[in-house]
Amino acid sequence: MDKDVEQVLKRVKIIKGKLEALERSNAANRNIPGCGPGSSADRTRTSVVSGLGKKLKDMMDDFQGLRARMQQEYKETIERRYFTITGEKADEDTIENLISSGESETFMQRAIQEQ
Repeated sequence: MDKDVEQVLKRVKIIKGKLEALERSNAANRNIPGCGPGSSADRTRTSVVSGLGKKLKDMMDDFQGLRARMQQEYKETIERRYFTITGEKADEDTIENLISSGESETFMQRAIQEQ
């Protein structure tokens, strides 16, 4: 899943670069006679680029929300596994340590092997 997130972030960086290139193109286009600031062509180009930027921001906000929800669900899963194995409710630090160290998966496997 981390690879998928990494891929999305790379693509977003590429898209953001293309949007910046469009903004530079808009600025250069303003030097063409009849396409200066305030012209209909300039307003249209600016509006389209602005709309695309807003859409990208909205999508990234949705993506961040999804990531947060997935992380919370994973944390709850690890908490349930820990309780199932140890019979104790884990504190927040224990869960965070299991996840950050990568022990969350091996913890369950070791418990199964020990039985």
